[in-house]
Amino acid sequence: MNSLGISVLAMIAFVMSVHCGGNRRYEKEWIEWMQKYDVTYQNDKQEEEQRYNIWEKNMDFINTHNEEFKKGKHSYELGMNHLGDRHQEELQLMVTGFNMADVNKTYPRCTIISKDVANTAVPPDSIDWRDHNCVTPVINQKRCASCWAVSAVGSLECQLKKRTNKLRALSVQQLVDCASQHGCRPFFVHEAFNYVKKKGITLDENYPYVGKKQHCLYNWRMVAWAGQCHQIPEGCEEKLEEVVGTIGPVSVAIKANVTSFQFYKKGVYEDPACDGKPLNHAVLVIGYGMEKVGNRSVAYWLVKNSYGEQYGDKGYIKMAKGKCNFCGIASQATYAPIRRWN
Repeated sequence: MNSLGISVLAMIAFVMSVHCGGNRRYEKEWIEWMQKYDVTYQNDKQEEEQRYNIWEKNMDFINTHNEEFKKGKHSYELGMNHLGDRHQEELQLMVTGFNMADVNKTYPRCTIISKDVANTAVPPDSIDWRDHNCVTPVINQKRCASCWAVSAVGSLECQLKKRTNKLRALSVQQLVDCASQHGCRPFFVHEAFNYVKKKGITLDENYPYVGKKQHCLYNWRMVAWAGQCHQIPEGCEEKLEEVVGTIGPVSVAIKANVTSFQFYKKGVYEDPACDGKPLNHAVLVIGYGMEKVGNRSVAYWLVKNSYGEQYGDKGYIKMAKGKCNFCGIASQATYAPIRRWN
């Protein structure tokens, strides 16, 4: 064979090795990740290659950040998780389900709490409502933008527990199927509370979560009805602390389409890119406190997410508190009491 033929064969071998993953920088880690999270691409080599390229870019981002974290440049650490092969645009369509545009429509609004009206109870220096058996396990909303329902239900669950002294998981799926036509599309928490005020809500064990919109089922016994929902004055973290500290977990909307948020692992999350515009994901503030970061103490909000326990710190994230309404955490903060129950 002449030198030209050898060169052509060498080029083909090189291209094949790249296409088949032979030149991947994280081949071992990629295989381990797929095995850990039971990821398959149905023998679609092209899709796998595309997913690997996204995953590799995300891994580079994580590694660069964590090197800076070790040097004291950040207050939080990142880690690869089950969302590793998704880019931000795709993830936003899959799971960010708060629609700020709907807030300004003619739905019944929540009553805004006055900044000047003080609560008779004094909020503690720190609180974690899990310690009061007032928080149900983290769920994975899956490929359904149902965070608006998950967040609202989380707030109601604690209010019901305070009334009955029994913590029970309420049905997120009922809200997805029945509260509006939005279902697995972005909506807002106000209307979730308004629905439960009018129609009531059943238990998750009766109407379990499946992560997709179905026909609404009405043949279940309702266990609770909400009262009028209340909203924290926009951007007022002091009032949010007062309500979380004395009343219970509060549903909030944040900006979540930030890569660092996607791969948060531990520490107190603070990234200038999370500026609160737009608000596109609903989560649940279940507490607040202080954490030692290096030689300083950093205030945080303790937030329950709905990406599953594989996300962050077993499904939770600590977000910077008292940092000019970081991520928009106090921009759309709402809760509702329980007025009636079975």
